[in-house]
Amino acid sequence: MAFLPLFIDPNQHQGVVTFALLAATVSCLTFLYGLIVIFLTHFARRKLGRMNGLQWPYNESLVYF
Repeated sequence: MAFLPLFIDPNQHQGVVTFALLAATVSCLTFLYGLIVIFLTHFARRKLGRMNGLQWPYNESLVYF
C-alpha cells in the first residue's frame, strides 16, 4: 500500500479528489485482504482443527488471553 502514491501522475493530480480515491483504494484492498485471511483461517481451522498436533497451539494461546 505504501507504493501506491508513486503511481500518481503529478501532471494529472487533482488535489483532494486524488487522495480520496487513493484512500478508498487502500481501504478496499485492506478490507479484501482481511476477508481472505479470515476465510483461510476459518477453512484451515475446520479442515485441520481435528488433528491433535494443531490443537495445542490454540489451547496454549488461550492461557495468555
